[in-house]
Amino acid sequence: MKPVLRTCVSLFLLLAAVWIFYDPLVTSWEVQALSSAGHDALSAEQALLRRGRGAVWALRNGTQARDIPLRIRSARLLALLGDDAYDAQILEALRDPRDTHYAALAEYLILSVWDQRNGPLPTAVAVALRDERARREEWNGAPQALDLLLIQHPAWSSGYVLRARRKLKDREVRGALDDAKVALHWEPEHFEAYTLLGECYQLLDFAAAARQCYEKAIEVNPRLEAVYREKLERARKDAAAERERRLLERLRDLPVL
Repeated sequence: MKPVLRTCVSLFLLLAAVWIFYDPLVTSWEVQALSSAGHDALSAEQALLRRGRGAVWALRNGTQARDIPLRIRSARLLALLGDDAYDAQILEALRDPRDTHYAALAEYLILSVWDQRNGPLPTAVAVALRDERARREEWNGAPQALDLLLIQHPAWSSGYVLRARRKLKDREVRGALDDAKVALHWEPEHFEAYTLLGECYQLLDFAAAARQCYEKAIEVNPRLEAVYREKLERARKDAAAERERRLLERLRDLPVL
């Protein structure tokens, strides 16, 4: 082999060896940076998402870490990369009574997954949803803009939640109920959709259905219990009164012996 060719081959093999070891090491470091003090977690997230499937191995290792924030942040990125089975790991952290300290983080992470999944990324509305949860309270653009986005992205569950909230605010209860149901079709654990559905059923005087929706929302996200305790108690009382009224009606319809 000629010296020049031998040098080129050696250089190529050296670069390949460096790449084989360097890339996984850098990826693993970026995964560790997701929850390490003194590191920019957002930059690490963006770098890992840019790597795409190349980051999966390191992220799966991250989901096995003892550090809870690292576990659920890794699960979130895997979910964003297309493996929605990792939603369950984030929801488990949200429901686990032993990890209540991290429940707020888990809530934010799972909502950010639903905000971005099947949605209009990377548009301004999606960035706003991801970075500022308060913007979820109402749609600040024209209603037609959200309608158009949902035509373009018919599986965007958080878009239906946004529109259901807007319709409920405008007293379009039936329309809000339909949108909440569509959101749950795409994300069956979407607790925001369950709470909206409960409010719709309560306004339509379906107390038993409202109670079931509130209970399901709290089952998925126990952090909602304090927020919806009063509405849940009212729905339970209304459901009990509804059952009693129906029982009395049935008794009244019985033939007299």
